[in-house]
Order: sequence, then C-alpha cells, then structure tokens
Amino acid sequence: MLHSFARNAQGQHPIDLVLSQDEQTLFGLTSGMDSKNYHYPANIFKISLTDEPIYSILYIFDENLQQTPRWPRKITLNTHEDSLYGISEYGGKYGSGTLFKFSLNR
Repeated sequence: MLHSFARNAQGQHPIDLVLSQDEQTLFGLTSGMDSKNYHYPANIFKISLTDEPIYSILYIFDENLQQTPRWPRKITLNTHEDSLYGISEYGGKYGSGTLFKFSLNR
C-alpha cells in the first residue's frame, strides 16, 4: 500500500490519479465528500514513488471562495508545462464549474 486516506483535512476519497512522465511521482485529487455528506476540503496531492512513498498535499481547495474551483473531479498532466489541468463540478463566476491549471513549479 502506498497511502491510506483518512476522514480528515489531509484528504479523503481519492477520485483521480496521473503518473509523471518519469514514473517517479503520482499526482491525484481527493473529493472531500463522502456518501454521508461528511465534508473536508478537496486537495491536489502527490506521492513520490520511492522505497518509502512520501505523500504530500500540493494544494487545498477553499470551498468558501465562490469564484475558485470547488469539488474538483478530474486532472491531466501536461509535462511540457509542468502543470496539471483539471475540471471542477462547482465554483467559478456562475457557480457551475471551472477548468483550472495548477503549476507544479510553485
């Protein structure tokens, strides 16, 4: 097992995962919601694929900011830009979802 997700602010309910081009890192999303409507912030995370895998959170989605992406659902990796592109179900100007870009060079 590389990582076990818990019901806490460190991320719960992983919903998407992509592998880096060098196959040394996994990038993923957590949804933050579960079937009982327990809610924690969604996040973007990475797991370094070393002998001792290292889990770290790269970004936490702020559900209180209406203009930002909320409830992310999918990501893809653009290796030429070192970026993740994604979609969210809610958020944005009209509250009906967003397309977002996350730079891995932060």
